[in-house]
Amino acid sequence: MAPKAPANKNKKRPRLMESGQGSGGRIEPNWELEQTNRYLFRDVAGYENYMFSFRNRSLSDCYYFDKATVTFRPQEDAKIIEYITHLNWNPVLSCTETYTEILTRIWYSNLRFNKEPFIISTWVCGQEIDLTLGNVAQWLGVPNEGEETYLLRGWTQLADGTSDQYKNWFDRNNRGGGKLYISALPSLHRLLFIFINNILIPKATLKTNLEWGPMYYLRHFIQMDRTFNISYIILRHMCSPLTSSVASLPYAHLIHKILRANGIAIPDDQTLHTPTHLVNHLTRIGWVLGDSESGLRRFEPD
Repeated sequence: MAPKAPANKNKKRPRLMESGQGSGGRIEPNWELEQTNRYLFRDVAGYENYMFSFRNRSLSDCYYFDKATVTFRPQEDAKIIEYITHLNWNPVLSCTETYTEILTRIWYSNLRFNKEPFIISTWVCGQEIDLTLGNVAQWLGVPNEGEETYLLRGWTQLADGTSDQYKNWFDRNNRGGGKLYISALPSLHRLLFIFINNILIPKATLKTNLEWGPMYYLRHFIQMDRTFNISYIILRHMCSPLTSSVASLPYAHLIHKILRANGIAIPDDQTLHTPTHLVNHLTRIGWVLGDSESGLRRFEPD
């Protein structure tokens, strides 16, 4: 939870929640962000999180990948379908749900996370949302099974070897623990990396260097020797902005898919944003992009 701002004697404090307003029951949202608002926030702490931490926080770019509009070179096309099928993550890759900035920021303002035991919940528009692995798997349409690993800074104990061994697996010329860039990867593996870095665990930008977490996932995605619990990875990464004052807020479109699955109305007076097809931001990686107006547009491999 973000630290509270210094006390200001002249500042009017928000009133406490009325009985029954903070949890349980269904109430209609009030979209006016006032200090007395009892509909967007679970409690005063949620309101303060919004005001002092999340009100102006940037959202991670939302990308999706539509295989129906993309054809790879023949030798790779069947392989990418095999990867997607093995991981059972197509509903996440292809999610095109529209989203609003206000509900995304409110989601994170009310988010509560406990690592041991693993409990996550949030509160949006008068409704508590229990983010169990089973619930999230059902709402997003992905299986609730596989290795529950989330890597941001360190290596999991399940990693086969050290970081240098992983780097050498991708690039035999890598020596001395130097950075490994995705330009050294085959085109299909680069695309898998982009899936990981910008859809599965999205961050601020399209990165070009392999960090520990994506490197671990990428190696085992390529080998298809492990199945990862996509719901677990998403929930753990969703909690990363709670421990950072600058981290962007990920999964806005997935969050809104969950809200709609819970029957929560999306405000009609807020700007709706649409995810961007990831392929539109990439070139020279060896696929054919179908376009109804201009026909097929081929990107030659590097």
